[in-house]
Amino acid sequence: MKNDQNIKLFKLSVMILFALLCVSCSGNKDIRKMAEMPYFMDNEKGVFINTFSLGQGDFPRSAEDSLDKGEGWVMLDEAKALEVLQESFKSQGVELQKDYLFSVGKLDVKLDGYDDKRSTGFAYITIDDYETPKKSPDGGDLGKFAYFFTEKSPEKFSLAELSLVDQYCLYDQYWVALINGHQIGWTKSRDDKWLAKIDAIEDEAEKQAQSEEYEKAMTEKDAKAEALQIRRLKARSEMFLSWVRQRLLKKNAKVDKANQ
Repeated sequence: MKNDQNIKLFKLSVMILFALLCVSCSGNKDIRKMAEMPYFMDNEKGVFINTFSLGQGDFPRSAEDSLDKGEGWVMLDEAKALEVLQESFKSQGVELQKDYLFSVGKLDVKLDGYDDKRSTGFAYITIDDYETPKKSPDGGDLGKFAYFFTEKSPEKFSLAELSLVDQYCLYDQYWVALINGHQIGWTKSRDDKWLAKIDAIEDEAEKQAQSEEYEKAMTEKDAKAEALQIRRLKARSEMFLSWVRQRLLKKNAKVDKANQ
């Protein structure tokens, strides 16, 4: 009982302190507005989210990091993923150039698709797209900062380069969807109880027939799981493009207002 009272008093103290801070700030005419959070927008037309930002992707730090998502994890075939993304972007009026060399300042990376006119594109990232971490001069490990020191290749990314691309998107300079290909997948279908029953069958002909039926059923389940991932990838890409459209409208409105 005493602990409950202490908790209530602590909460009340926090609320009072917060209220005093708000009053103090409201009286300061020079206080700045809170920074905009451009990855999330809402207006009378709905809510718009950057569905492919670096923060949402759980990207590995380097090519040496493990991306094991558990036994039986199956990634969506990259060729199928790229086809879905290219179709989604094209349906929204984005004319992608494949294998585009994106060069801005000291940043030189290859994107899977990019529309230079609309400053919009995407990179489908897997572990093969990461640069190889460098070793220290004495051949040792650079520790937790190793992902900033890589063997530079315009064909691949470092985490620092991914972060820079993400920053360009944050400040409405270029809109590049960063897609973690290792997240687009499913766990391979398996039924241990069914397998145990098959193992217990003594008749070889019946055992073979049951095994074939099992493989067919698991293949059908995997096909459905793949189709679901394709639909989700398409939906996420369309949401990303809707968010880009809103960012463009807001950016153009600011330019028009400044020119008036």
